[in-house]
Amino acid sequence: MNGKLLAAVLALSLCMPGCAILNKPINHPGAVDKIDDIAYGALLIYHDSIETTKKDLADGTFPAADKPVLNKFIDAYNALDAATTAYHKAALDHTGTSDLLSKISDAEAAAAAAFAELVKIYPKAGVKK
Repeated sequence: MNGKLLAAVLALSLCMPGCAILNKPINHPGAVDKIDDIAYGALLIYHDSIETTKKDLADGTFPAADKPVLNKFIDAYNALDAATTAYHKAALDHTGTSDLLSKISDAEAAAAAAFAELVKIYPKAGVKK
């Protein structure tokens, strides 16, 4: 495993429970490889947190004053989604993904940091209902 691939897998696995994810088979139908699978799993977790927090914002449970933190997380999620989509498409098209590894790794690191910031001010965002 080359250094960039390892860095990407490790960065993407930060949002997943434990290191065991690296040894598990691909779980999401349509994933082309482990990086694609892990990134998609992160997107699912983050999406659920966004939807939960947006619902809580609408019903007044999430403080409106903290909305900029939520928006920062949503922006980071959108960047990760774009990077994951580009990686997935390139992998399917067999056009090469090596240049996309740093983009997906950077996007996941930013999303993980924004998620941590959101959970710090609103722990309920990290809890699946």
